[in-house]
Amino acid sequence: MLTKIAIFLILTLAGCAKLDQVGRAPGFAPFAETDQYYALHSAELPEDVAAGTPSDHSSLWSGGTDALFGDRRAAHRGDILTVVIEIDDSAAISNSTGRNRSGKQSGGLGQFFGIPQRIDEQLPDGASMEEAFDTSSASTFKGSGNVSRKEQLTLRIAATVVEDMPNGLLRIEGQ
Repeated sequence: MLTKIAIFLILTLAGCAKLDQVGRAPGFAPFAETDQYYALHSAELPEDVAAGTPSDHSSLWSGGTDALFGDRRAAHRGDILTVVIEIDDSAAISNSTGRNRSGKQSGGLGQFFGIPQRIDEQLPDGASMEEAFDTSSASTFKGSGNVSRKEQLTLRIAATVVEDMPNGLLRIEGQ
């Protein structure tokens, strides 16, 4: 009984050995000093605010692309968008193999101390111990196999526009 209690205590303490990670936030890759960090924290001011003119950004019904039902595409540095990556992969493998084999053996007792001649006298007509046995064998093997697989994978990654290039393309970065 004492050994069962000791084993129970040892197993209980061994299970608690990894509790030092409880309550800690998981570690992430450093985000500061990346292009994403710069784009998110240094977004340009709207033109009307930079010029010192009053803005209608408090209205839900402005007429530009920032309108409630307007175009919501990422277009400027600091905008966040979703990149969809679709992978459609398939492979097929086929093989076959074959083997044929045949063999033949025959044997007799010939002049084995005169014994075959004495036995021949007792055998019916046409039978002889000279060719006592005759065997033949044949084997055939044929095999084939097929392997086929198909995989479809869709990934969605959040990315940040880090540069609005002069030719209209956006340089994005996501982790």
